[in-house]
This record gives sequence, structure tokens and C-alpha cells, in this order.
Amino acid sequence: MLHGFPECWYSWRYQMVALASDYDVVALDMRGYNTSNKPQGKQQYHLHQLVADVKGAVPALGHKTCTLMAHDWGGVVAWAVAGLYGRNLVDKLVVMGLPHLGVAMTNYTKQQYMRQLYMLLFQAPGLPEVILTANNAASMQDIFFHGKTSGVKNKAAMSPADVDWFRAAILQPGAATAALNYYRSFVDFTTVSDPQDPVWK
Repeated sequence: MLHGFPECWYSWRYQMVALASDYDVVALDMRGYNTSNKPQGKQQYHLHQLVADVKGAVPALGHKTCTLMAHDWGGVVAWAVAGLYGRNLVDKLVVMGLPHLGVAMTNYTKQQYMRQLYMLLFQAPGLPEVILTANNAASMQDIFFHGKTSGVKNKAAMSPADVDWFRAAILQPGAATAALNYYRSFVDFTTVSDPQDPVWK
């Protein structure tokens, strides 16, 4: 299971319990999140690196293939993993709340563009880290409960204690920069990468 921004494995807590009788369930902290490794530099968060993490995790967990579940940023990675390795690595793919990148790009609207302007803010050095972590990461409350186009739709599904998990995860040393480097690397990737790169297919 692959989580989104600005989360960690804890996002999957209910699904892990629900699926445990039928699957060997693992929810990863993706590269740079929570207490995972945090390599320096945005190039370390290139989509190919993130895909390689998943490719390495499956055999490391004792499996040849997996059913891969993901949402948000995890979905970007999951689509790429499935596209690059197919059934050699992914038996089944479940991506929630995120279409395949190729479909997303061909159906891009002005409204969708406006919803993603925050990605431009995330390109600034230092400032987004300050915003995310200021006042003991108070921004987590805003992201999950007060976002105009994002956040939890069913407010009863998440408690302040749940938000504290994500707050603690983003406050891990280097975690805010690592999480933002997904966006920083992705903007480079989508603007300068080869359109024939297999990750797009």
C-alpha cells in the first residue's frame, strides 16, 4: 500500500485490518516520509527512484508479485510500477483518487490546473517547509479539515489524534523537504522528460 501527501503508512490502518485475513498486508512509508530514509536532493525523488523502491520492496518482503493499492502520490508511483513491470510484479492494481498520468494529461482542464497551483508554491526553496512545519505542523489540521479542494470529506472519519500521526510524520527531521521533493522532481520530470519514457505509458 502506497500513501499520499502529506501522510504515512497510518493512512491505511483500517484497510490493513480489513485485508489481513486474505493478504500479507504491508503499508510502506514511502521514501522520505515519516521515519523512512531521506536521501538528499530532489533528484532522489524522481519517479524512477520511487518506482525502484516498490520494485525492491516486493521481493524484500518475500514475494514475487503483489496486489498494489495506492492513492494520491502513491497512485502516481503505482501507475508507473504497473506500467513498467506489468504482471511480472503487479497482479492487481487499485488506485484511488488519481487517474493514470497519460489520461490525466489528455483531460486536463483549466479547473484542474487551478486546483494544482499549489505545486508552483512547492517549487520555492525553504518557504513550503516553513509553512508545513510552523507551529508544530499546524498546517496538517488545515490540509485535512479545511482545504477548499482537498481534505477529508467525511470529517467524522478522522480525529484530531489521527491528524497528530501525520503531524509527527512531517516533523521528522528532513521529512518536509523530502515530501516536497516529490513535487519538485515531478515538475522537472513532466517538463523536461522524454514523452516516450516508458513511465508515461
